[in-house]
Amino acid sequence: MLKFIDRHFSRIFAVLYVLIDYLGIWGAFLLAYVIRRKVDVTTLDLELFSIPSLHFAWKDFVQVAPMIAGLWLVIFIALGMYREIGKTRGLEEFRGIFVAASFGIVAMTVLGFIYGHQPFSRLITLYAYIICIIFVAFGRALLHVVENILWSRQIGVERTIICNIGAIGRQFLEGIRQRGWPGVHIIGVIEEPNKKSQVKVKQLASGPILQNDANTIAGFPILGTVSNFKTIVDQNHPDTLIVGLGGDNVMQEVEPLVQYAREQGIFVMVIPDTLALTAGYKVRETINGVPLMGPRRYPIAGLPGLAKRLTDMFFAALVLVALSPVMLVVAIAVKLTSSGSVIFSQQRIGKNGKPFATYKFRTMHTCCEGENEKAWTTQNDNRRTSIGTFLRASNLDELPQLWNILRGDMTLVGPRPEQPEFVKEFANLIPRYHERHQVTPGLTGWAQVNGWRGNTAIEERLQYDMFYIENWSPWFDLKIILLTLTSFGKSKGAY
Repeated sequence: MLKFIDRHFSRIFAVLYVLIDYLGIWGAFLLAYVIRRKVDVTTLDLELFSIPSLHFAWKDFVQVAPMIAGLWLVIFIALGMYREIGKTRGLEEFRGIFVAASFGIVAMTVLGFIYGHQPFSRLITLYAYIICIIFVAFGRALLHVVENILWSRQIGVERTIICNIGAIGRQFLEGIRQRGWPGVHIIGVIEEPNKKSQVKVKQLASGPILQNDANTIAGFPILGTVSNFKTIVDQNHPDTLIVGLGGDNVMQEVEPLVQYAREQGIFVMVIPDTLALTAGYKVRETINGVPLMGPRRYPIAGLPGLAKRLTDMFFAALVLVALSPVMLVVAIAVKLTSSGSVIFSQQRIGKNGKPFATYKFRTMHTCCEGENEKAWTTQNDNRRTSIGTFLRASNLDELPQLWNILRGDMTLVGPRPEQPEFVKEFANLIPRYHERHQVTPGLTGWAQVNGWRGNTAIEERLQYDMFYIENWSPWFDLKIILLTLTSFGKSKGAY
């Protein structure tokens, strides 16, 4: 049975999506009728329908509703609601349901105008419209749950290998790692060793790791090189091959690989090389059919940026007041357990590369601050005080940075600020590192909630920072804040 589902997964779920939508639409009209007329459907007492304005009795309505549902289903199909079965989710899917249901209402109104009367009252139509959106969205959500369960057991997934990723391919893989790709299992990457990364594998003298695992790219295993392509494909039996078209003489290298994959019945997709040049740009104007591209404007700008700033100020002030007793207790504990000041100040790099003073509860012995304050903190660092270990693990040492947020130096959510010495060194070694300074640094960030903090790979951390910057939304901020709260005391790399 499971093998049958695996082989015919797309067809089975295509039928299920159509069926669940049809039942949702039909059920929405029936429930709307019941709500409007307060019908006792258990007795089907037709004498309740002696209302002159009612065009259909209950038994007639039950016959008409399937036809109306069929009309709406045709509209759903015409608007492409079944083109990417199971792949479109969240707000994008809800937007599609909303648009399709709206077109359904318009179609009913137009047909009613043509035939001289509307089959249902305006209230029934309005109720059906609202309930339809809810029913269809809920039905699809249930199917998504079933899909996820099956995909987690590797049933119905598209087994995919990515080859010759090039510069833009790394960004593509980061999107999959951080956002996911429903229904797709990335087996691994086929790549030449010298193309893996532009970053030199180097351990800085001051401590931080630049790269993570040399045998992976964005967390996906390297299966081998192009010279072993046929062996890798024969061993892994992929359904899909994604080929990057970057690099010199790429067509001569890629063409025989694509030809072999097609001979094996593997579906082939490509990542065009031009994306590597235009990834940071958008079309500003089109003159005589020629697009003129300029730098892409990140989402955290203009009115959204102002709204984020006002939200930061409000919540920072609120949390400062609410947690002032906790901060007082921490301050007393810091003072009693070691000599020195309670608050520790350090230079960090903020938006547009401007330095600012960041504040934290002191977690290290004062005798170590002068000589080692620029050194990277590592696991079992003997510079920490007895209370400092707990404060760092729980992030309570960073509560004074709420004052930085009120001042505008920082924001609640954003890339974490680094020390000037590290920024200079990273910028020389890691491409695009300076781009993370185009936004205000944050108290918590997408990289941190995913475990990329402390003595972890800077290159990996940058990928998460750039993903956040390019995909920012208020909901993304809320998700990061909730993940931060739920990881209290369990932060990986919090040394």
